[in-house]
Amino acid sequence: IVSGDLWAGAETATTALLAELRTRKNVEPAALLLNDGRMAEELKRSGVSVSVAREASTGMLALGRTVRAAALALGAEIVHSHRYKEHLLGAWAVAGRRIAHVRTAHGLPPAIGLSGRGLAALADAALCRAGGASWIAVSDDLAARLRGAKQNVAVVRNGLPEAGPPPRPDLLASKVGAMLVGFVGRLEPIKRPDRFLEILAALGPKVGGIPVRGVVAGSGSLDAPMRALATERGLDGRVVFLGDADDGAAVVAALDILVVSSDHEGHPMVVLEAMRAGVPIVAARVGGLPEVLPADEFLPRAEDVGAFAAAVRRLLDDADLRRRRGADQRESFLRTFSVRATADRVLEVYREALGRRRDRR
Repeated sequence: IVSGDLWAGAETATTALLAELRTRKNVEPAALLLNDGRMAEELKRSGVSVSVAREASTGMLALGRTVRAAALALGAEIVHSHRYKEHLLGAWAVAGRRIAHVRTAHGLPPAIGLSGRGLAALADAALCRAGGASWIAVSDDLAARLRGAKQNVAVVRNGLPEAGPPPRPDLLASKVGAMLVGFVGRLEPIKRPDRFLEILAALGPKVGGIPVRGVVAGSGSLDAPMRALATERGLDGRVVFLGDADDGAAVVAALDILVVSSDHEGHPMVVLEAMRAGVPIVAARVGGLPEVLPADEFLPRAEDVGAFAAAVRRLLDDADLRRRRGADQRESFLRTFSVRATADRVLEVYREALGRRRDRR
């Protein structure tokens, strides 16, 4: 069960996983999406069975009935949900049935409290304990946060197919005589696109006599404020806003350096896309990122814009260093973050969840 309203990291990871699971013997994955869109198209293209519940025109009670009926019609042995609304729907679908429930946490959960999301989180925590759901966390950091209130937490890192798309042609053309430094992600507060723009401003228009151009790929609630901030920081003509990044992996492949400036990340797919493409990364030392990238000068503290800018500048100044970092990251990706390894581990979690479910009866 996935929302499918966005095409971002969690959706990319889940699509890659389902496509890989479809190739395995005795596994028949089916996706129930709450919204039509890019994810539905990609899943259908890979041969995965897809149904869409269209949450915009359906209330929560009706959605719950739809999910429950779909699980029954499919003869599902496992319901695997992604994100918190979907976890609630999944708990409803398995209630009173011999169906295992597996939940994946792609990022920080909503805080339990008196807000609408907080009360939903409280209800979800109760349903999780009552139903004996199993959890997948995409990083050790997230797993540690989940284990305080939840049981049966396994760490399964995201994965991608080994071959990625070619670099986006228009960005390759713009690199002639220049270097591209990019931000690829949702323009939302936790991703801190404002920090990226501050880093770009601190670099100046040239490094080593070569123009530096910024690329912002993504959309969200901070779109207009970030465009205004770019003007305020004197970045007009030095940064381009691409809008929705449906081809985010192709954007990443065209960059000279990827910057991840977030306040928190679980196991971001954009980092894996850069590793796969051999694009060096400068990322904040937050969440699950230290589990993926070396703890060196290219993993600065999130709030230290000066250290970010110095790390980016060093890479821009040294083409051999950029090539070495990119090659090392590509090797690490192939060794650790293939979607085949992810699917193997998820299937282990499924078997364990089914075993626990049978034992509860």
